[in-house]
Amino acid sequence: MAILSDRTIINKLGNGILFYPLRPESIRSCSLCLTASRYAYSLTDRKQIQISIGAEYFIIKPKDTVLVWTSEAIWLNNKLGGSIHSTVGLVSQGIGHIGTRINPNWIGPLCIALNNLSNNEVRIYIENAKRPMAYVIIHQLSWPADPKKDINKDQFARLDVLRDLPNTQLIKDHFADKETQWMTNIDSLKRKMIYESDIYKQLTNNQFKKASRYFFSDSKNWFTFLAFTLSMVLLIINQVSSTNPLIAFPKNFITGIFYVLVVIWIILALLGCWNLWEAYIKSQKD
Repeated sequence: MAILSDRTIINKLGNGILFYPLRPESIRSCSLCLTASRYAYSLTDRKQIQISIGAEYFIIKPKDTVLVWTSEAIWLNNKLGGSIHSTVGLVSQGIGHIGTRINPNWIGPLCIALNNLSNNEVRIYIENAKRPMAYVIIHQLSWPADPKKDINKDQFARLDVLRDLPNTQLIKDHFADKETQWMTNIDSLKRKMIYESDIYKQLTNNQFKKASRYFFSDSKNWFTFLAFTLSMVLLIINQVSSTNPLIAFPKNFITGIFYVLVVIWIILALLGCWNLWEAYIKSQKD
């Protein structure tokens, strides 16, 4: 399996990977940042942690284990899988290492168990990609997974872990609310990311500009583009002059030039396609 880099992650957004909301710091060199939402449950106190409106963080008490739901929803297709990893900052404060996964075809927010092994309180920052609670590394599978194998195996948002616990209704109601149903549907999640995320638009626009810059930096590609444009112009002129007697272009001359340019364009188009592919590869390395 191969670990996806930041450029590959960006290229697969909308086509294999959905991740929303995207923040400026969400995509690292080989991972995506997972941030805490306002929904967390203490297994020691056996109740939801109350987080005031506007609070930037909540506290995990010493020796407590807390179930925390991510503010982001993620979808991976059946060719990708994910592994969730701890941040050095939280581990150095006493939070235990995380070792869990995201199955192919998963969609929705993630539930991550954070265990405070220390004798001190630990702050978990809310919706802050500069201070994430975990990272997800995305792996390219050696072969596509069976698309039916893990369907319905894990409940949405892993709410099944709350089944025998008290004081969980508010969390269940939140994820059952109409306002959060976009997290459960691939099309809705995709629309959210593509049309409502300025970060997504900025990232994909930058990728297009890079490839275009490399493509047109080569004089052969410019000549291919001009030859194609002239061929199309002469084709239009040839068609118009054959149907409109008011336009007295020498038809045979224009037709001859047109066919010459078409032959040149076909040859250069093949080279241009190869150069475009090289431009794309180079833009990923820039």
